[in-house]
Amino acid sequence: MKKMYPSNLHKFVEFSAFTVLIISFFISVYGMNTLPDNIAIHFDIHGNPDRYGSPKTLILTSILMMIPMGIISICAHFVDVECMNLTFKLNKINKVEVRKSIQLMMYLLELEFSVFGLFITLKSYNQSGSGILSAVLVLVVIMTATIVWGMKDSKRKNDM
Repeated sequence: MKKMYPSNLHKFVEFSAFTVLIISFFISVYGMNTLPDNIAIHFDIHGNPDRYGSPKTLILTSILMMIPMGIISICAHFVDVECMNLTFKLNKINKVEVRKSIQLMMYLLELEFSVFGLFITLKSYNQSGSGILSAVLVLVVIMTATIVWGMKDSKRKNDM
């Protein structure tokens, strides 16, 4: 029987995602100690600051990114593929390959979340709001493409 646990690629992608998140935490902590007491914490649609507050709010981005990443990681590690809401009827013979494909999709989503969180943290640290709306749109497009690829790949592996 084929192994159920993640491959080296899965481990690398998930490790990279959490490494980027940790880097984001370090930048937040560094910013809390080096930035002035009052920084821009919110920007309007044009990237201009419209609210000010403590640099301690920098850590909020990392914490907010950690929540979906943790949920995705728990699902990827512990939820059986038969319990997932798939767009196709699961062929039990190819269950392992389908699971690996879905896990890779989930780990890629984690990586996308963490890179986005790092981008937002760096923008907040630099007191710049320009490009955030574009980054959100890019994130949504990339996440959609990842999910579509993951579902098509898992269906292809299911039909083998």
